[in-house]
Amino acid sequence: MGLNIPMSLSLKSVEGEAQFIFYVMWSLLIVTLMVVIGIEKSKLGFGLRCICQNESAADMIGVNSTLYKSLAFGFSGIFVAMAGVIYAGWVHYIEPPDVYDILYSVKPIVMALLGGLGSTLGAVMGAFLFLGIEEFVWRNLLNLHTGVLGLLIVVLLLFLPKGLVSFGSSWLGKRLIRQNGGSRD
Repeated sequence: MGLNIPMSLSLKSVEGEAQFIFYVMWSLLIVTLMVVIGIEKSKLGFGLRCICQNESAADMIGVNSTLYKSLAFGFSGIFVAMAGVIYAGWVHYIEPPDVYDILYSVKPIVMALLGGLGSTLGAVMGAFLFLGIEEFVWRNLLNLHTGVLGLLIVVLLLFLPKGLVSFGSSWLGKRLIRQNGGSRD
């Protein structure tokens, strides 16, 4: 049936409350990025990269894969839960059809595919670009919104499987090859 969330921020207007939520969400984004970058540079990040390459080999070199995967799962849930709490406080009402829509499961995957899997910069770029595309489609092609999302997924998987980050890495690789006089060393 849903749940009313009585939350008073003691702000004078709806615009003031929206602005407050806007800054809280940006703060959450910055904290999340700092934690992700910290994890990437830590022993946990090294262990997760090892597990990604070959879990059996990671176990042999002493990486506790069960612990590391559990920590990764926990960290992924913490920030999503915090964003959900902020969202619930903003709308003051929450019900299952609003928060368990299938698009909420698909959109983050499309954002990561768009930017580039396995890259923090790619995920952030993909999220911003996807939200821009989504806003444009919602404003101009409301009836085709889901179709455009499906088309975007197909195009990404067929023509850009490594995301937009692959353009940057291939461009950088070609530039380095030119600077080294055509040598790949």
